[in-house]
Formats: sequence, C-alpha cells, structure tokens
Amino acid sequence: MDDSNNRDTGLGENEDLGEPIRELRDLSTEVSQGFLGRVLSGLQRRSLVGHLATMAWTASALAFFEFLTMIFSVFDPGTPGEKEGRTDG
Repeated sequence: MDDSNNRDTGLGENEDLGEPIRELRDLSTEVSQGFLGRVLSGLQRRSLVGHLATMAWTASALAFFEFLTMIFSVFDPGTPGEKEGRTDG
C-alpha cells in the first residue's frame, strides 16, 4: 500500500521527509470492515435520497407540462381534417 501512495504523491523512499512524516508512515493501520460498511451505507443513503429528490422534481415537472398540453389541446382549433382523424374525443 505504501508503494501506491509513493507513486501517487511522487515521493520516493530516499527523499528526506523529516522526522514527523517518517513516524506517521510507520503508524498506518487497517480500518475495520464495520467502519467501511458504515461509510458505504451512508454514501449510498445520501445517493438514494438525491436520486429520489431528482425523480420527484422531474416527475412533477413532466406531469405539469402534460397537464398544460392537455389544456391547450382542448382549445386548439386545428384543421377539420385533423379533428376527424382524432380518436380521443
């Protein structure tokens, strides 16, 4: 895991990082699976709420535009040929 961190930051083993940084490098510990599960579930929960909010706004806007289309189609005179071909009323 240290090698991937060194590649990402551009730091090598031979570079002088100072005493505090060398001590912190040796303190790396693995996190528990429970912690990772809680973090992932929190992220998924926030993502779900965002998707539901987007869907609610989109669906209500589409329903509103469909309602307006129906209202304007009632008052649309159209041509006589178009009215004969209609099957909606």
